[in-house]
Amino acid sequence: MTSPDDTTEAYVFKPGDSATLLETDNKEWVSIGNDSGEVFWFQINNYSEILGQDEKAYAYDYFEGLNMAD
Repeated sequence: MTSPDDTTEAYVFKPGDSATLLETDNKEWVSIGNDSGEVFWFQINNYSEILGQDEKAYAYDYFEGLNMAD
């Protein structure tokens, strides 16, 4: 998604792609940037489940070196 209000898939990151988590609303939305400087958004539930995937997906399955709060 290009914004939290958008419902269309805008970009698909592939394994090995570089990404930077840029900001969050501290509730459910996270912005992510690619190497081209484009910014996209994804939604999470319960601090780690990535919503909008074909199957259940968790942030720690996608992001190497991600720190999770206790």
